[in-house]
Amino acid sequence: MLLPDEFSVGPLADAVPLTLMLPRSKYEHHFLIGGSPAKTGP
Repeated sequence: MLLPDEFSVGPLADAVPLTLMLPRSKYEHHFLIGGSPAKTGP
């Protein structure tokens, strides 16, 4: 179970990897924000 301090509200652009986005209505879907390793070098 999640604790209250493990929740936040904000825009999708501010989501970090492994953020679970929950639906706000029956027409939206939940999804998990992923990330990719940063490229280094040319």
